[in-house]
Amino acid sequence: MTINTNTIEGNVAVDPDLRYSTGGKAVMTLVIAHSGRRMIEGRWTDTEVSYFDVVLFGRIAEHAAASFATGDRVLVSGKLRQRNWVDKTTGEKRFKVEIVADSVAASLTFATTTSTKMARAMHPSAAPAGGHDLIDEEPW
Repeated sequence: MTINTNTIEGNVAVDPDLRYSTGGKAVMTLVIAHSGRRMIEGRWTDTEVSYFDVVLFGRIAEHAAASFATGDRVLVSGKLRQRNWVDKTTGEKRFKVEIVADSVAASLTFATTTSTKMARAMHPSAAPAGGHDLIDEEPW
């Protein structure tokens, strides 16, 4: 059994990009910026910034789009996925590693938040095993 779960904490680097697939499923991309801190000559200094692309599907995408904006501190948990394609302009093979989010939450390290429970689109007894609604599944 292979385990592919990753968790990062960082700031939303650009406003969330919510769009819908041709089938009507919500898809959102987040860019998360993370930098560490290190003590250098008696002063705390930020280290180099790393940027992570995060993809969300379904209801979690819509909720995150309504909840987060540039600068917000978030926690993201999900699976690494590599996408491959051929650049239409150059014909070169390209790839990108991104995190497909299972959950996204506000980090309470530097802020407070309130939560609003959303009504479910389907009755809980109709949900598939594992607790995920069908809309939350990846479209491929």
